[in-house]
Amino acid sequence: MSEYRGSYRSEDRIYREAGYSRGIERKNIGLADHPTVSKLLGFGGVPTSGALLELGAGDGNGTVHLARWPFEIVGVEISPTAVEMAARRLDETGTTSATVIELDAVTLEGLDDASFDVVIDSGCLHCILDDDDRAGVFASVHRVLKAGGSFIGSTQAQPIVGRPTNCEVRGEIIFALREDADELPIRTIRDPKRLAWEFETGGFAIKQWEHYVFLPGHFCHHVHYHAKPVACTPR
Repeated sequence: MSEYRGSYRSEDRIYREAGYSRGIERKNIGLADHPTVSKLLGFGGVPTSGALLELGAGDGNGTVHLARWPFEIVGVEISPTAVEMAARRLDETGTTSATVIELDAVTLEGLDDASFDVVIDSGCLHCILDDDDRAGVFASVHRVLKAGGSFIGSTQAQPIVGRPTNCEVRGEIIFALREDADELPIRTIRDPKRLAWEFETGGFAIKQWEHYVFLPGHFCHHVHYHAKPVACTPR
């Protein structure tokens, strides 16, 4: 266990302190406002309909975008503030094929085994800093995916090519620097080889893997991935 065990639970604090609970919209949540979703769902072998689980649904912005595809969507989010915003966003947009619930992505407690055709990481994995917590994500995704299902997503990765605003980089951990408050560990930026190892030891076979600079001005690279569960017990 590391000092970062459970640190992802600070996400609600981030939402509240940024004023999201007062109705201020958070832009560019997850995979909402760029062509990444189309790219990920277009990877060969990814189911094109069925049940989809979104990890890190945030305020529902990305969930609304995902609802353009013919899936029944469940979004999970650790922040109750974000879940409340997502409910409003889904209602305002008339989105009926999706719901967002407060749930821990490390355990996915209460979701049935083999119940989803696709699991999409909507900016969730790089928010999980502790090795055991991350192993829990892989084990939980492996459990809820159907045989032949797909785990897809976009996650931040090394190298770090700049300094994020109001943050400090220490190794592979990004800390938010806040006035008159304690610093907050918020992201892990892993080496792509170590990231691939996590998938493989977590019970997944990597099918597509693209390591690239995400957008101009971003401080790190990203990995687009598509993985399939293999018939073994993940660590």
